Amino acid sequence: MREKIVVELVKGRGDFNLVILDKPWAPEFLPAGFLEPLDPCFLRMGKSADEDFIPTSLTLGPLALPTRHPLCLPVLGNLQLCAYKRDLIEKHGLNHPPAKWSVVLDAARILARTGDLSRRFAES
Repeated sequence: MREKIVVELVKGRGDFNLVILDKPWAPEFLPAGFLEPLDPCFLRMGKSADEDFIPTSLTLGPLALPTRHPLCLPVLGNLQLCAYKRDLIEKHGLNHPPAKWSVVLDAARILARTGDLSRRFAES
């Protein structure tokens, strides 16, 4: 798919309005001028990117820093499933479903302390 996208962008045909860009492609796409700031799209919709995204996530990565205008939006494609055992969460009076990662970490600490976890969790 990368090759097809590059061919179309080099030709300037504009067959793609939006692409999901794999991070390793950034060093090629950015200097080639394949990416355009997203600000005009947001203005046309009467919105801003920060309405739907955590502000710091918009400044991460190689595509946001050079111009300070968003050239991409963050997409996390590596998290397919987050599961928890409702009975253990309820047993310890914890909220479910967890609304924040900090709540997940707190629950893991509590469950580890009580011996209710069969595996150990680690923080990085």
